Amino acid sequence: MMKIDNKSISIVIHGGCFEKNAADVANILINYRKTFEESEIIFSISSSDFIDFDLSNEKSVFSFKKNMVSFCHIVNKYADKIAYSYMAQPLPPVFRGAPNCHANHMIESARNGLALASREFVLRTRNDLLFKDRSIVEEYIKLSENYYRKGKYTVFSSPVMISSLYTLNPFAGGRLPFHYSDWFNFGKLVDIRPIWDVPLVTLDFMTYYSTNYYMPVSYTHLRAHETSAH
Repeated sequence: MMKIDNKSISIVIHGGCFEKNAADVANILINYRKTFEESEIIFSISSSDFIDFDLSNEKSVFSFKKNMVSFCHIVNKYADKIAYSYMAQPLPPVFRGAPNCHANHMIESARNGLALASREFVLRTRNDLLFKDRSIVEEYIKLSENYYRKGKYTVFSSPVMISSLYTLNPFAGGRLPFHYSDWFNFGKLVDIRPIWDVPLVTLDFMTYYSTNYYMPVSYTHLRAHETSAH
C-alpha cells in the first residue's frame, strides 16, 4: 500500500495578502502548520497592499504598515520559505462584465512557490483554501491505487489530483479549453512543477477578439469586449 507521510510533503500556499484578508490567510497558515507539522511550508505572495518587498526575503517578510506587523510575525514563524511575485499585472476580463483577470498573479506565485519546494510530494493551494486534516492525502492514495492506470498518452509519473469544482467543460457555459480548476493540485513535485512553469498570459491574447471575429457558436456572455467584431 502506498504511504505518504508529512515529511515527504511540501505545501505551497499562494495568493494575495491584503489588509482585508490578512486574518483569514494567517489562520489558514497556522492550521496548515498544525495539521502538517513535519511538512515543508512555502508561503508565496502574489501581491499585497502592506508588504515591504524591498526588505523582505526568503526567510522573513516585513510590512511598511505598523498594524500588519503581527501578520508578518505569523508568516515568519510558521512558513519555512517565502516567495514573492514581481512581474504579474492585472489583465482585462475573460468574460464580459467580469472583474479583471489575475491569471498571471496565479501563475507567477504558484511557479515561484513550487521552485522553492524540495519534498517528493506537493500540495499547491490558494491561500483562501484550507484542508483541516490529512484526508486529501488519504483520498489521493485511494484514488491512485483503485483508479489510476497508465496509458500511452500518460505524461505524469504519478497521478495529479485536482478539484472538479471550477474545472470547466468547454462544451458548456464557459468555452475555455483545458481550463482545469485552480483550487489545488496534489501529487509529485516533478509532475506539478511543469504544470505551472508556463509563460505569462499576454495582453494580445486577452484582447484577441477586440480585433478578430468571434466563432459563430460563441456565447454572448463570453464576449469580453463590446467593441469586438461579430
